[in-house]
Amino acid sequence: MNSSAVRLVSNGNYWQAAYTDLTGRIIRRSLGAKARLTKGGARKKCTALAGELFVMPQRYAPGELPSVQTWAGAYIDSMGQSDSTRKLHQITATMFATCFPNAIRLDKFGHAHAELFRKWLESYTFAKGKAETATRYQLRTNTIRQRLRNARQWLAVAKLRGLIAENPFGLEKCAPVQVAKEWRHIDGPTAETMIAATDEPHAKAMIGLARYAGLRFGEILRLDWADIDLADRTVRVVVPMNSRGERLEDTKHRERLVPVTPRLFELLDAAHLAQSEGRAVVYSSGQAVAAMRGLVKRSGVGVYAKPFHTLRKSCATDWMQTFPVLTVANWLGHAPDVAQEHYVKPTAADYAKASGPITDARDKIIADLEKKILALTLIVDNLCITPKNPQV
Repeated sequence: MNSSAVRLVSNGNYWQAAYTDLTGRIIRRSLGAKARLTKGGARKKCTALAGELFVMPQRYAPGELPSVQTWAGAYIDSMGQSDSTRKLHQITATMFATCFPNAIRLDKFGHAHAELFRKWLESYTFAKGKAETATRYQLRTNTIRQRLRNARQWLAVAKLRGLIAENPFGLEKCAPVQVAKEWRHIDGPTAETMIAATDEPHAKAMIGLARYAGLRFGEILRLDWADIDLADRTVRVVVPMNSRGERLEDTKHRERLVPVTPRLFELLDAAHLAQSEGRAVVYSSGQAVAAMRGLVKRSGVGVYAKPFHTLRKSCATDWMQTFPVLTVANWLGHAPDVAQEHYVKPTAADYAKASGPITDARDKIIADLEKKILALTLIVDNLCITPKNPQV
């Protein structure tokens, strides 16, 4: 901000500095009486005030800064991210308001408050479901850090606009940590057992799109028949529109063309005969989850975590054994390093193949020992044979 933004104004026997605050109002601040302050001295004070307003713009109107809660709401309303990202920020804002029920002005929110919010996230017990049968749980480390990243983003923008001098969440650890994740590889026969557990063509296609095309849960539910080309054996994954009608790609939303395997073609063809227009899978999010749980239970394959995501990762594992990593990453809509780090798991066949040579070598050693023992036995037997006509 230059000094011309603060104007020197005469008000009778006093000098005043005039400027416009953050809300658009004209603010006048007394500089001193003309009898004790020259015009040149008053101008120097205006220049000094302009410098203060550049470093800390909240001094435009002390006490007029919004609360962190209000600022978070404004940030969420104006953010250009996907609807799913906006929802995560809204959840964080709700948690923040629960932790701090009383409004805290931006310039009054400090490192101690940021630390208090982190400790609250670490210790608070949340409830999911109806009150009588609610499931109690606490947030995991990466979820806590995600909430802290959201809050840090709100205040990072406030700092960028000069409303605060530093970000209170700057000292908090917000980067995600690597957590050991064990997941079950769903091989082809197991997937077919699940498919056979239903007579509904759309349910079969839903499993097939996850297991044989590696589509995400949301991508399956958004898929239209217009995006499926059974003649060319391809599925086009389209990035969803945000609230402004834009299709923005990010780490989890990338437009791509995925091949249709022969088995997936059979499943899609049967579903297409049942309904050839609109959505390929005629389920809402809740219906799809309930249908999958029912299939897992009826098929007897055993309950496993994240049914849809696990099918996608199992598909990626099979692809990685046949196709180049860049090709697989493109089909999955991921960066190659992400595909290799999170979407590949040694299968039972891999372990059998790896352990096979060891077993064969052991068997060969045993067979060789048996031959040597047999040879030694023959030698001993020959030595023990007495001649029929000994020489006298």
